[in-house]
Amino acid sequence: MRFNVESILLFAVMATGCVNQASSRTPSLNAAQINAAIPLAVLKVAQLIPTAEAVTTLPPTSIKWIQYHIPQSEQYPTENEADYITVKSMTRYALFNESDQYELSDSNTHEEINKLYGTSDCNDWTHTDSSARWGWRYNSNNSQIELFAYVEFQGNHLYQHNQVPDAVAAVGKPIKLAIVMNTTSPSSYPSQLFSSGSDSEAIVGAHRDPSTGDGVFETVLANPFPGSYDFYVNDVKVNTLPRACNHPLAEGPELLPFFAGGKIGAPHEIMIELSPEVNKSEVKN
Repeated sequence: MRFNVESILLFAVMATGCVNQASSRTPSLNAAQINAAIPLAVLKVAQLIPTAEAVTTLPPTSIKWIQYHIPQSEQYPTENEADYITVKSMTRYALFNESDQYELSDSNTHEEINKLYGTSDCNDWTHTDSSARWGWRYNSNNSQIELFAYVEFQGNHLYQHNQVPDAVAAVGKPIKLAIVMNTTSPSSYPSQLFSSGSDSEAIVGAHRDPSTGDGVFETVLANPFPGSYDFYVNDVKVNTLPRACNHPLAEGPELLPFFAGGKIGAPHEIMIELSPEVNKSEVKN
């Protein structure tokens, strides 16, 4: 199901009682009606963020979950043997638990995004120049585990601008996450993208946000990037991010969970469970 801004805003106006819902004509909206409806429209948009409650395809009951333990004050899991992979796509279920709810002593690190899984790409063995991953963090302000599509593009960290998560996961409920590598790039992207890299202005379509100094990608790009990544949650595409090459396959080391948290590492032992790779045919394009 797809929604656009106009339909959501019209729904919100009708809900405020400013428009006769029984009317057979599509009403026109004046400024007063739009202003009254904006708060409800924002709420409706927020309600469209996919969550673990929306799982339609549960993992097999016989699945053998792989546990990754990140010790206190560390960033890498003790289970750190990564495979060399060649993939067109990656799909895994993730399962979070109460150990993934945390507080950090440094408030500046609360917005940092931990890494869940992904792959190096475009002949980059270090993943710092080119890679695609699902990221996550615990938001203690609303007690939610937030998920982000996350890309390294020529040394820049790309994800949703304004720290808006692509999905929210529930503790104890599996959520299906997929990444698909594309050999083409759209001429526009679903939303502005945040870049925390120092050379954002050198990338086509980027500029500096004067209020924060952060790099921000324009929604419409002057020149398409070589390729792109599609990110899926529970078989629904939630975001598309730029890719630095157009190779048919991503080839390189598999990327495992990593706790960001600045330089202090995990505040306590973090445990995350991931399923083995799931066949890409389950992803609905």
